[in-house]
Formats: sequence, C-alpha cells, structure tokens
Amino acid sequence: LDPADAPALLTPDQIRDLHARGWDIGSHSMTHRDLSTLTEAECLADLRESRDLLSDLLGAAVTTLAYPFGKHAPHVRRAAERAGYTLAVALPDGPEEAGRFAVP
Repeated sequence: LDPADAPALLTPDQIRDLHARGWDIGSHSMTHRDLSTLTEAECLADLRESRDLLSDLLGAAVTTLAYPFGKHAPHVRRAAERAGYTLAVALPDGPEEAGRFAVP
C-alpha cells in the first residue's frame, strides 16, 4: 500500500492501555515480510527485534507471535522459538501438523 492509504497503527500509549486492560499483546514481526522467504538468521533478527521492542514498551515479556500472512516453515518455527516466543499462530493453506509454533 501507499503509506497514505495504509490503515492507522496503534500508538505506544494505545498499546500500553490495551495491555493494562488485559489484552494479550503479541508480535507480528518487525518488517511484516513473508518469513518463509528469509533465512533463519534473518527471521531470528526480525523476530527478536519485534519481541524486544514490544517487551520494553510493555514492561512485560511478549511471548506470542502471529506469522505475517500466516506463513511459516521449519526454519521460521525454529527462529521463533530461539527468539523467545512460546507459541505462534499460522494460517495454513491446507492440512498440516499443529504444534506450539504452528497453531492453526
């Protein structure tokens, strides 16, 4: 999207307010790229940066992830676990084995 057409994002204060009201704030990556097209090292860096930024903002550990576009692969799931997440949500194109890092 052209930035002028992009939807508004939450402000840091709005994110903290939702968290204070009991909402679980999870990561959606730092760059919103298809993580399955990146190397494991690139995924790890992206996911750590997003998790660290949100954790610092909230003063609490962020442990959940929703993969951009719902796409993942074995190296993406390994990177998510190494980055400190405890579960990740996916949007599978078809049947796949579910797990902590592939929650349908």
